[in-house]
Amino acid sequence: MKWEVFYEKYDEWAESTILNKISSLTDFGDVDEILEVCQTSDEKIAVKLLKKAFVSDVKFTPQSIIELDGCVPTDMLNTLTMQLISDGANFTIDDIIELDGVVSSDCIDAMAKAAKKNGVIFTPEQIEELEYIITDKSIVAGLTEDTVSKGDVYSAEQIIDVADSVNEETLEKLIEKGYKIGIVEQLEDPKDAKGIVKRDIIQI
Repeated sequence: MKWEVFYEKYDEWAESTILNKISSLTDFGDVDEILEVCQTSDEKIAVKLLKKAFVSDVKFTPQSIIELDGCVPTDMLNTLTMQLISDGANFTIDDIIELDGVVSSDCIDAMAKAAKKNGVIFTPEQIEELEYIITDKSIVAGLTEDTVSKGDVYSAEQIIDVADSVNEETLEKLIEKGYKIGIVEQLEDPKDAKGIVKRDIIQI
């Protein structure tokens, strides 16, 4: 079945008919139309349609995954995200932050790692935001090192919230450039925290 026929008629069919028609699809239309069907159908239909689109090499975007939140299980969103990474998609700081809580922490780490590989240089403020959502602190360290190497991103007197995993060499480079480094630690157990975990600067 051609996508244009399916897209025009799907909302007139019973669920069982839609599922059968998805199996017979021979092509796909615009990604926005696929998203619309997923958003206006139940999870079973959305999952089957996305699986069919996935094997048919339909190209989704980070924004597509955000729009699919709540339509399909997290596992499927994780799969789509990892496929985007494999395809070399470029993830912005906004993409990574928006997808936090939508996809797994492993996907968030992989997106940040992919951004680094693609040459994205984050600002100190962006790295500080990422520090709270990236679980692999070696990635945060790598992003920080890239920013330091860039040389023209930090302001001379900026106090930077640095993850423990940032290596000594990076800290030394920052100090040599005249930066003040704030070492921040959690002041309470995350399990006992009500809302955001309390943190404070323990050393400068």
